[in-house]
Amino acid sequence: MLIRKQEDTEQAEVKFCKFLNPYNLIVTADLDGMLNFYSVYPAHNRNTHLCSVKDDIESEVGTVENFPIRSLDFDEAERMIYTGDEMGNMHKWDVRKLIENQEEEDSKYDGF
Repeated sequence: MLIRKQEDTEQAEVKFCKFLNPYNLIVTADLDGMLNFYSVYPAHNRNTHLCSVKDDIESEVGTVENFPIRSLDFDEAERMIYTGDEMGNMHKWDVRKLIENQEEEDSKYDGF
């Protein structure tokens, strides 16, 4: 899994955007197999790109490939994101730590 900060990425065409309700987060998926996470209003750090994750697949011969993400869903109870790419590969992404970090950031500014 490759995680990048905003200045290192050039975003391809976004195909999916999902609000991670009830959290102050959005995830987007693009044609390069990249997931991008953003904080949104009413978060104190709204409109901030938090991180990017590359949806890499290791082939049978050991090369790393990625394919356009064609489906994306969020399981609020488990705090997991599920993606499917155009080759039929399914992935589960644990976003509990990202959500916890955002909740901690938001709690610093409660009451302001």
